[in-house]
Amino acid sequence: MGFGQKIFLMSFTLIIIAINLIGINMINYTYQSNIEKETDKNMIQINNIINELEYGINNLSGIGNIYLKNNVNIEIYNEGRRVYTNFKEDYSKILEEKIFTKEDKMSYDELQEKYDQYEQEKEFETDETITTYIEGNKLFMRMRKYTNVVVVMSDISKINNMKKEQIDYFIKLSLACSLTIAFLLSISVSFLTRKIKILNQTVKEVEKGNYTAKVKKLGNDEIGNVGKSFNKMTKALQRNISEIEKVSENRKRFIGNLTHEIRTPLTSIVGYSSLIKNRKVADEKVVLEYSKRIYDEGRYIEEISQKLMDLMLLENGSITKDTINLSEELNKIIEDMQTTFPYVLFQKEIEKDIYVNFDKTLLKTLIINLTKNAINAYENNPIVRIELDRTKVIKVIDYGKGIKQDDLEKIKEPFYTLSKDRNRKFSGMGLGLPLCIQIVEMQEGILEIESKENEGTKIIIKLGDNYET
Repeated sequence: MGFGQKIFLMSFTLIIIAINLIGINMINYTYQSNIEKETDKNMIQINNIINELEYGINNLSGIGNIYLKNNVNIEIYNEGRRVYTNFKEDYSKILEEKIFTKEDKMSYDELQEKYDQYEQEKEFETDETITTYIEGNKLFMRMRKYTNVVVVMSDISKINNMKKEQIDYFIKLSLACSLTIAFLLSISVSFLTRKIKILNQTVKEVEKGNYTAKVKKLGNDEIGNVGKSFNKMTKALQRNISEIEKVSENRKRFIGNLTHEIRTPLTSIVGYSSLIKNRKVADEKVVLEYSKRIYDEGRYIEEISQKLMDLMLLENGSITKDTINLSEELNKIIEDMQTTFPYVLFQKEIEKDIYVNFDKTLLKTLIINLTKNAINAYENNPIVRIELDRTKVIKVIDYGKGIKQDDLEKIKEPFYTLSKDRNRKFSGMGLGLPLCIQIVEMQEGILEIESKENEGTKIIIKLGDNYET
């Protein structure tokens, strides 16, 4: 059973129950009101008769005829005996079982004796309690005073017929209302569930793989808010899928580049070692040259392995941050590099006593890799400038060949090199900059690249907003 059908059945059932309860209560209220009016009328008549009987019972026929003309049926009892009746039928059995009490059948002496037992001051108590009983279309009312008992019977067939007519009318009206309500309710439920159907159709589209599907505006109610949330979810899903696809594509490209990058040195190693092993080369100088090439290619593969290991460690978060004096550490790294790269002219402008939370080893790896990239931008006479200001911004600047605008994003990818030749002195292996980017991101910093062809490149590392001095 669908959601709309459940809403329809529940709403229809509750409405019909409510209507019937209201109708039944209204009919019963009308019926009880009419009975009470009839009872009040009879009570007045009984009181009048009782009052007249106080003057004696000799004129019972006259009293009875007056009420009979007014269509009032009465029976009068004295000391348990019926002394007058104008009932057209015998209702003695009903009166005995439902109306009369034991005292109604007692004589004056019996009543006097009974009340004497209770030491009553009065001659004996009067009983003006009204007893009412309905049998079919007849309403019986009884009252006793002293030894006189008066029973009044009214015909309530009109009241009963009115109730029956009201019930019949209500049944017809209820059926008509039920059909009308069912029709209007079906339209209302259809309108309300229309939004849910639209939402369900969009969900099915997404289930089929159409992640661009969106729910059109459904208003500002709860269902409309669900639709808005669903659209936000699909957008987030699209972004996540796009990121996953991008990561997957990057991994494929990474593996392909890694395979390509290692294949060439391995081929050289196998080729040169095969020549030496099979004694195809007799000249000792040539053997030494081949051995050197094997060594260089092996070192190159080792360097790739080390870079990859550094990247893996960064991805796993296996680093320790300490508060360091960034100014002093940069000066030490520059001094070491001046020894390692004696052919490079280093320029520096470093503010004193700048403190950050950083891993010293990673800081050295970062600066050395950026410096190597800067050196590779020259064919000769390289100049590298390193700056640190009070805002904790590090700059590594070269004045070499620069980078094309189309390559600025590509160089952030592993194994992408600006030079496509095999001269690694200028091309490198394409892992240095991606490693630097990951180091900076681990420090919650930002690495930016500014470059112009034939003018040079500026690497800007922003750390200031995330560290305390």
